[in-house]
Amino acid sequence: MVTKRLSSPDRGATAAAIAACAVGTVGFASAEISFARGDNAGVDALALGALSGGRSAISDALMAQLIAAAAQAPQSATSLQVQVTDLPAGLSGDVTVTGPNGYSMRLVSTMTLSGPLPGTYEVTAGMVKDAAGTTYAATQPTHTLTVAAGAAQTTTVDYFDQIPATTKPIDPVTVSAVGTAIVTLTGAPAVADGETIAVGVGPATPNGLLVKVDSVTSGGAGVQDLTTEPGMLTDAITQGDFSADAALPEESPCDLGPAPGMNGAVKNSAAKPDVRPSDLANALSCGANGAVSLYGQLDASVYR
Repeated sequence: MVTKRLSSPDRGATAAAIAACAVGTVGFASAEISFARGDNAGVDALALGALSGGRSAISDALMAQLIAAAAQAPQSATSLQVQVTDLPAGLSGDVTVTGPNGYSMRLVSTMTLSGPLPGTYEVTAGMVKDAAGTTYAATQPTHTLTVAAGAAQTTTVDYFDQIPATTKPIDPVTVSAVGTAIVTLTGAPAVADGETIAVGVGPATPNGLLVKVDSVTSGGAGVQDLTTEPGMLTDAITQGDFSADAALPEESPCDLGPAPGMNGAVKNSAAKPDVRPSDLANALSCGANGAVSLYGQLDASVYR
């Protein structure tokens, strides 16, 4: 028995390749043409192929042979499971998996892709929004992975990040001026009192901008003057996951002094110089009108 793999960039093209093989190799008749509408869920070109095959001028004996051959065909042990997590019940994700030979598959929930070709795959997660306006974003919007032949690969798309409806992204080019408490927008979408605006790096916002809007005054011609106060990350993001790496100074000698209830002094280490608390603040910086809270730990060795 000979097994032939047919694939194309999309389902329609794959159906066409199957039809060409069925007519040219297997013996199906091409006397009829069938159409599948893409606006009816569950009825597409691939599903229509089975119906069209049953109507073709193929003998019962050959059909039985094809069914038997398909049942005996070896199943590929290669698989890729995409786990979609941290979405509320009833809310679909927006995940696209692309790979070798133009492979593309869109997922809305956890799914196992059986028999993918070995190679490099890219998983892209788009943001989704619930009925209340909360936006869910993946902690890793895009990532790549390698699927090896015969292996069962698993990857996760975690929609952990939540952005409330009161957070409004603003295009930096619409920021005309930034003062101590006044931000002027020109040509930006309407902003309401109580919203938090997040602006990327631009001519008027070299460090970006995160502020909470106390009041809005319309200046006409698309101009909005916003009275603002410094924004908090907790205003802009209900929950989120991010990391930052910063190199600490190589030399920062200091004497921490004796520990409470202990006699003797704490010695400086030549191998690992002590680090001042201020060194942590120097290692991380925050742009204007922003606030960052750091929660850390201190690992210490006591030696005599």
